[in-house]
Amino acid sequence: LAQCCARGSKAPADADGPDRLGAGGNNAAVQSCRFSAGAYLEARDYWKLSGIERDVVLYAVPATHIADYWVHPNLDSTLQRGYVNAVTTVSNTTSLLGTVDSAGKDAAQMSQALVLQVIDRASNVLVGQSAPQSLSVEPNHDQEIVSSVMVNHPQFWSPENPVLYIVRAVIMKAGKQGTLVDEYRKNFGFRSEQI
Repeated sequence: LAQCCARGSKAPADADGPDRLGAGGNNAAVQSCRFSAGAYLEARDYWKLSGIERDVVLYAVPATHIADYWVHPNLDSTLQRGYVNAVTTVSNTTSLLGTVDSAGKDAAQMSQALVLQVIDRASNVLVGQSAPQSLSVEPNHDQEIVSSVMVNHPQFWSPENPVLYIVRAVIMKAGKQGTLVDEYRKNFGFRSEQI
């Protein structure tokens, strides 16, 4: 039984349970408790509103996967170039060293590369891409990778014209074809506010 305890009544929660799943049918049970250790506090109305109000989702990820990423779009002083800076956390949940190497060393080392791409959402055209970055994720650990992509002459987001781009963080197996291992996408826009 995979257990998870979220102390905030409106906060998301997750639990790991890959070693508990088997072939065929599996059951997942979710329990919501009305009161917690903080229920006695005065004027804590959220505790009075008990129950599950968000989707309960069961999903699988590859052994080496993107656990989290943070994206910060920025513009240069001339407003002619946009920069997308990202911090991506890659997790290796295996007992093998997850190594990304352009030479594609050993299959046991699971040669993989992290790439950050920026795509124009309206035209679905790739407008910028980072160079593949070498990963060396220790078994059962995480690694943070910092990436940056430049976009020439970006279109700006505004309430009247909400131009969006897509940032795509991708883990690919090294090689000629570059097999997709894991990916995450996020919408963002460029804008500048000055006084």
